[in-house]
Amino acid sequence: SLREFKHHTIGHTTWWYELGSPFPSVRNGWIEQAKADIKIANAFGIKLLNFHFLVLSKFLLQNRKSRKIILENYVINSQV
Repeated sequence: SLREFKHHTIGHTTWWYELGSPFPSVRNGWIEQAKADIKIANAFGIKLLNFHFLVLSKFLLQNRKSRKIILENYVINSQV
């Protein structure tokens, strides 16, 4: 059991979260979903929740300006 090994439960969200999206409506939708998932995890006593990094378009990461926007969105969203 986790208690036997002194480990805490870690929740994992779906892999297709797009919290770094450069599109505000998409990003805001995922932020609201993240808040709901945090509340659910909390209800189960889960204090650590893993959010996966996803960018649906590799092209966006290749462009310096859009890459900066995506990375800044992840930093900002991690503070929500």
